[in-house]
Amino acid sequence: MEYSLDQHTLRECLNDAGCNEAMVEQFLICMETGCYQRGQNLLMCHRKQLLDALHQEQKRIDCLDFVIHQIKRKTSFCKEE
Repeated sequence: MEYSLDQHTLRECLNDAGCNEAMVEQFLICMETGCYQRGQNLLMCHRKQLLDALHQEQKRIDCLDFVIHQIKRKTSFCKEE
C-alpha cells in the first residue's frame, strides 16, 4: 500500500507538527518499509504529547482567568462603595 503524500510534504507537515528530525526519519523509514502501524503509533504518541502540553497550558490560562476575575470582582465591588 502506497501512502499518498510525497516525502517532502510529509517532512514539512511533521516539522510543522513539532516532530524532531529523528522522529521524522523514523516515520519515513516506517512508511518506506511498510510498517504503517508503527508509523501511526509514532504519530499518535507525538499527538498525545502535544495534547498533554495543551491541557497543561489550558490549566495555566484557567488559573490566570480566575485571578483576573477575582481582581475585576474586587475592583468593581470597591467602586460601588
